[in-house]
Amino acid sequence: MTPADLVGVVELHKVCFEGYFLTALGDAAIGALYSRAVDDPKSVACVLQDDSERILGLAVGTLNPAFHTGLLRRSFPAFAGGVVRGLFTEATVRKGIGERLGFVSKIFVARADDTLERSGITPSQFPEARFLDVAVHPDCRGGRHAERLVEFFAGEVFRAGAGRLGGSVKPRNLGSLILYKRLGWNVQKTGPDRVDVWVDREE
Repeated sequence: MTPADLVGVVELHKVCFEGYFLTALGDAAIGALYSRAVDDPKSVACVLQDDSERILGLAVGTLNPAFHTGLLRRSFPAFAGGVVRGLFTEATVRKGIGERLGFVSKIFVARADDTLERSGITPSQFPEARFLDVAVHPDCRGGRHAERLVEFFAGEVFRAGAGRLGGSVKPRNLGSLILYKRLGWNVQKTGPDRVDVWVDREE
């Protein structure tokens, strides 16, 4: 992913993540997330393109435990503006604010996601990377594009020094769970509305 891809990436995000909190905050907030991933030397951002360079898929992750801290510090106006607008116009934002109040205290504190360790899952001996978003355009699903994208992305993450790549998936997201199981990832439910998925470099 390069800065030149960001317009297409934002449009793809809106198609693939309709109804999500970040999407409801608007293009500026969405663009800020992916721009941060492109600029951050401890993050990996990949796109899947067709022959005409249309963006068909994206995969973004980070080895940086302070990723979101840096994102919100750098792009606070975009997020604050999206929240203020959304409070009056988007039920998704109003609901999302309530669900994320606990995150507010962490905005200016670098903190890694330690859910895997707290759940009893053995930590890797190398740094852990978290995927932030993985998506393939609905028109392109079913052609093993997601598999190729995730495998390429994982390879880039491991080349960047990670020993483990993981993230969380909603239990209702059966397509993603099937994908990660087919790729041989570990899959473990760690909460009523959370399934952790991860793969170690040696695997």
